Amino acid sequence: MELILGQLVIILSPLLESEIFGNIKMINDDRIILNIKGAMRLTKFSEILCISVTENGTFEFYSKIEDIVNNTIFIAKPLQENFNIIEQRKFNRMDCEIGFVGSLLRYHDKSLISLGKRFSGTIKNISAGGLLLETNLDIPAGMVIGFKLKLQYFLDCTAIVKRTSKVEEPSTYQAGCQFVNMQLEDIKTISFYVFKEQLKIRQKKLKNDNIVK
Repeated sequence: MELILGQLVIILSPLLESEIFGNIKMINDDRIILNIKGAMRLTKFSEILCISVTENGTFEFYSKIEDIVNNTIFIAKPLQENFNIIEQRKFNRMDCEIGFVGSLLRYHDKSLISLGKRFSGTIKNISAGGLLLETNLDIPAGMVIGFKLKLQYFLDCTAIVKRTSKVEEPSTYQAGCQFVNMQLEDIKTISFYVFKEQLKIRQKKLKNDNIVK
């Protein structure tokens, strides 16, 4: 993935109640310059999450606003290796403890919806590409599950189990899952959740470091 002139960029920030849209105006060695509608809603030096949509797919990267002039913002250009490509499921991942109730939808080509099999568990970590869940049900790889994910609001999610392993506790299993049929709005919501939680951790660490000094 690469940045090109005119490219659509969706900007998310913990200081905003909703996303801001813009287009890339110029790219140089260390900066990206964007035309933004509503740029004055942004704050200089604040950290942002950018989601870029191209004909070849969607990717995300983190940056910092260096300057704001009218409807133009100047942000730090990330290194190429810091682009998280959504199609390849390279996302920032966040440890968490989120309870859920799920259902079995399909195993390979066989629908299981009519069985009404439900199970509960805890999401142990999450990214916009997938999640690690813990449950007392041994779910085989290839199983498609459905569940509601509670973040800012409930998201209807579908995921396929890629691997399952038994943990030390009796009858407890962990399943690594990949989201399927995700909408861009869902990707944005989960990416923003991870961004805000990671920002909280960085801010807490910075505060603790200052106390130690």
